[in-house]
Amino acid sequence: RFGASHAHLDTVSDEASLVLRPPHVFPHLISISLVIVYKDWAITVADVPSPIHPLTTVLRYSHYNIDRHSQETNWLLAGVVECFQQLAARACFPLYSTELFKVDDCLWVWADPLDALLATKKRLPTAPEKDRAARLEDAQEAWRQRSLSNLDYLLLLNELAGRRRGDTFNHPVVPWVVDFTSESGGWRPLNRTKFRLNKGDDQLMEMFKREPAHHVPEQLSDIGYMVLRARVESRERLCAHVRSKWEPREYPSSVRRLYEWTPEECIPELYEDPSMIVSRHADMPDLDVPSFAGDGTPEGFVAWHRAKLESDDVSAHLHEWIDLAFGFQLSGDAAVRALNVPLSAVRRRSIRAVAAAAPAADWFMLHGFVQLFTQPHPKRLPKEGEKSNKKNLLGLNPLYEGILRGEGITIQLEKLVKDGSINDDDDSMVAMYKRMLAKHRQRSATRDRCIQSLIVTIIEICLPSHCAGLHPARVHYDWRLEGTRGLLRDHAGSLPRQLRGALGRLLRASSFEDADEAPEERDAAASRAATPPGASASKADTVA
Repeated sequence: RFGASHAHLDTVSDEASLVLRPPHVFPHLISISLVIVYKDWAITVADVPSPIHPLTTVLRYSHYNIDRHSQETNWLLAGVVECFQQLAARACFPLYSTELFKVDDCLWVWADPLDALLATKKRLPTAPEKDRAARLEDAQEAWRQRSLSNLDYLLLLNELAGRRRGDTFNHPVVPWVVDFTSESGGWRPLNRTKFRLNKGDDQLMEMFKREPAHHVPEQLSDIGYMVLRARVESRERLCAHVRSKWEPREYPSSVRRLYEWTPEECIPELYEDPSMIVSRHADMPDLDVPSFAGDGTPEGFVAWHRAKLESDDVSAHLHEWIDLAFGFQLSGDAAVRALNVPLSAVRRRSIRAVAAAAPAADWFMLHGFVQLFTQPHPKRLPKEGEKSNKKNLLGLNPLYEGILRGEGITIQLEKLVKDGSINDDDDSMVAMYKRMLAKHRQRSATRDRCIQSLIVTIIEICLPSHCAGLHPARVHYDWRLEGTRGLLRDHAGSLPRQLRGALGRLLRASSFEDADEAPEERDAAASRAATPPGASASKADTVA
């Protein structure tokens, strides 16, 4: 169906014959050159264009470079619709999301047929997990109530922002909290970025006067990440990211020097893993740690460092750092006042200039900041307020508060099987017809859901700033659909003018919303909708 070359060797008959079909190429579909099937394995050889970037990543970090009211968005949407047409022509109806698409430097859209087929076979869970907003709200409240540690909360924020451990360009970040000058002091100011502390306000204001106007390039670069992990990374990777010539003595020798050298934030491994201190290179010494920090041993230092992160001094001001790294001070006037305008939030040059220039890679930001909060982050409650025997405002004992929140309550749902259900072993004509009709309705519902998901994806592409922290691969489709309806309700004016009415009407179409409704209920609803006021039942049946 997707143009892959096919070779079949007939060894059953007396004369062996070879049937060979050359590959075919279709617009906007990544060409599958060959599929090799061996036992339980299927090896796919594809001609992947280069350079090519995931559309989700481009929309998350470079949406400021795509004007939704220009031809750039029209060009992007035209490619998405063309991918849908090519897949639908080959009876492939996946659940669409930006994860299925890839773009090159000129915003030419590609779709991987194998990913589309896997998305078609993927079944949705019966009960969707909490969406990103609900998880974020629950985690925030748990952190405020001190039932979630500082590090665990920061790691969850990194996860929701799309940062993954081991990703050189998008690794989780946590703040430096001390400067390692004394055992009980040396607290780092959390109301200013590490970049601002290292460079100074004058240099950041001077950077903002130039084009592109920004204060902070990124939270953690690949160079900074590799230098922090210099003791555990291989020599080949260090030479590939830091400098091509191996000079082990030029890496910071102590954790204090490391803090003073880097203008970027810390990584969670320095709060968790003692092996980060011990060098695997014979010509590079271990990372020197202060003698007062856990007796100077790697294990003692990590425990001391983690205790600093979980201390009351840090807990009282950690919300200020969250506002800078994930919060409202990443955009608008608040970012300008905090000297915290990120490079990824600046529109640099148009796609026309990129297409005419030879190097176009700098047009896309494939990593950077993701804003999770639009309001100031609440403070953490003090320790003395952690437990209280006082009654709440309603006069209820705190023992019942967990019950009110639904804690400890389990609801088990069982699907009832009707007496008239279809038996697969029944070979009667009626049963066969019912099975055929059920498959037909299932295919129809799949196509409807496919088109609906395409509309949801188009709205997410048109409003990327409101979906920057959304990960379609990790979010249940029902939450995406509900969020898109909210965007249509609250931000319809931000959509391209030519799409506002069409997207709203299509998303509200009853054939999509009622795709999972029982056929009898759907027919009855159609009959009621077609019945004029005061009409008789027989006339209603005729109209239906």
